[in-house]
Amino acid sequence: MDSEQDRNPSPPPEILDNEDLVPDKIGDSIYSKKWLYQALMDIVKSCDMPPQATQEVQKPESLSNSDAEAMESQENSKSDMVELDPIIEEKACTVWDMSTSKDVAEFMNEIGVPGIILDVMERTRSPRLLEIVVGILGNMSSYDSVCKSISENKSLLLSILQISGTSDAPTILQIMRVIRCGVRNKCSQAMWIEAVDSNPFIFTNFKFIFENSLNGTVINATYEVLYEILSAKFQYKIAWAETPFLSSLIEGAKQLQLLKLETKHNTFFTVLNCLCEYPPHLCKLAEHWTDLNPLFTSYFLSIDEEDPISIDKAYLNGMFACFDTFKDIVRLETISRELIFPDIRVLKSMCKLACSVNSMVLKVWKDNMNPEHEPIDEPGLRYWLRREVSNGGKSCIDYMDSYEFQSWKCLGNAIVETAKALLPYAEKDEDKDILNDTINSEVEKENVNGVII
Repeated sequence: MDSEQDRNPSPPPEILDNEDLVPDKIGDSIYSKKWLYQALMDIVKSCDMPPQATQEVQKPESLSNSDAEAMESQENSKSDMVELDPIIEEKACTVWDMSTSKDVAEFMNEIGVPGIILDVMERTRSPRLLEIVVGILGNMSSYDSVCKSISENKSLLLSILQISGTSDAPTILQIMRVIRCGVRNKCSQAMWIEAVDSNPFIFTNFKFIFENSLNGTVINATYEVLYEILSAKFQYKIAWAETPFLSSLIEGAKQLQLLKLETKHNTFFTVLNCLCEYPPHLCKLAEHWTDLNPLFTSYFLSIDEEDPISIDKAYLNGMFACFDTFKDIVRLETISRELIFPDIRVLKSMCKLACSVNSMVLKVWKDNMNPEHEPIDEPGLRYWLRREVSNGGKSCIDYMDSYEFQSWKCLGNAIVETAKALLPYAEKDEDKDILNDTINSEVEKENVNGVII
């Protein structure tokens, strides 16, 4: 599993080669075991430190009883929190950085750091320390063997799920990262799904985030985790297609739209597409078409119209999910033409993207069918395809793996199929011409299938 954090830069060779400088270093790193032990002890002790005195706030006399009670409740909540000592914060952040190293992560797991983190999570009143220790857990979870070991601690998993209801955005992001690592990892997935089965309140927390969060990054991270969970267990797709949960999904996407983060809709549409793997759910989406239509439209119009080579894989998957879901809803024929048929700007955007994608797919196929340019097939690696790209006005050679090529083929096909589904609804000649141009951009399947082994 790929780590989601950048690794620390390699230390100078003279330090690595000189064991006298760090005689108790952890694996091939330059980190000291003694320093780590001491840092962990200091972090645990900080949980017992008395909170700093806070200044009492004078309540306005004009407050109603209910307002006064609400203000008092808010103050009590704030009084439960403590500021993290700067020295402890520096040490904890250093441990956080250290945990990106595979050697350090494995060593920390061996000496029981996940258990220490559980203790800190349950005792600390510092949101910053909670964020850091969960972040450490996220770094450790990026390694398969460590992730499996961590996931065997049921108390730790329960604690992670419980704090998913926190209002602290930085902590939520780290929580979502830990859950996502655990559910994505085949070695630990069953243990996390079992934890979710036993503690379904996490879905209520997700619903609350979608309905109330103003943080686009938090909303998107929650979509990503939900997608992994839905993909892991079919029964959850049934629950999330019900109106309360489905409405919350849409509310989250609306908030991203208000924040002008339409490109963040990638994961939202991936979740919708995942729900539609169960065909009856398409009718559920159709019932919410009034809310969904503006989201589809804004996403179509936000699609990058430049060279598709520059589009990253998350965007690619999101675009496919959007077109695939939209096409299936159109084919239901339960929504009137006035509501389902997009305006001409959307049709032009679709056509331009379809022509660009299918042209690129055909070009890659032709280039790799040339006997002089045989694809690379390396042991242990994916099947690599040669492609010619433009860089600064100059042509250069790059390579695309077979999985990515298939993804581009699927996207091109999804756009063409969407155009075919819309064509019967077209009334204006201009609309028909654009849709036909989109359909005619399709690459014949027999022309490209031979390129993939």
